[in-house]
Amino acid sequence: MANLVIPLVVLLTGVSIAAAIAVRRVPPLLTEVDRGLLPDGFEVILPGPGEYTLWLHIKGRLGNKLFHGSGELPPGGKVFLFDASTGREIATEQTVSARKNMGEDEAVSLGVFSSDRENKTIEIKGSGLNSEVLLSVSPTSSRQIMGIMGLITGVILISIIVATIIFVRLMRRRHLAA
Repeated sequence: MANLVIPLVVLLTGVSIAAAIAVRRVPPLLTEVDRGLLPDGFEVILPGPGEYTLWLHIKGRLGNKLFHGSGELPPGGKVFLFDASTGREIATEQTVSARKNMGEDEAVSLGVFSSDRENKTIEIKGSGLNSEVLLSVSPTSSRQIMGIMGLITGVILISIIVATIIFVRLMRRRHLAA
């Protein structure tokens, strides 16, 4: 029984650290800058430089209206982002397909794009859309979320490895003492 206490404490400490990382670092990654409807189009003011994710909502609320979608743009439907000050299109790249689910909001990522300055206004427009779709912009990228998940997984794996090594050494010591 005593041989299990130290490895169990190490394991619980690792899980606690991983949980603390998740509680502190994941919720800010899921906050939104703004949301709006296409095909009407809308503008978003980005608070600072960095990467942003464009989300297509499967379910989501805008004002008092709850929207439901398929999670895919209709065939031939496209979303375009433009720098409002220059009119140039902003490229989005689909590196990691991410999904978020927070209560009545559920969304899939359409891509990641970058902002090079503070208070940059972007226009979000669509074409080929025969029904309204709800989009939002989040000041994080799916890469950051995957990085945090990797960190959490690493902390848990390291604590399991350390707890296992301690357990094996304590069992060997007990076996040699007997």
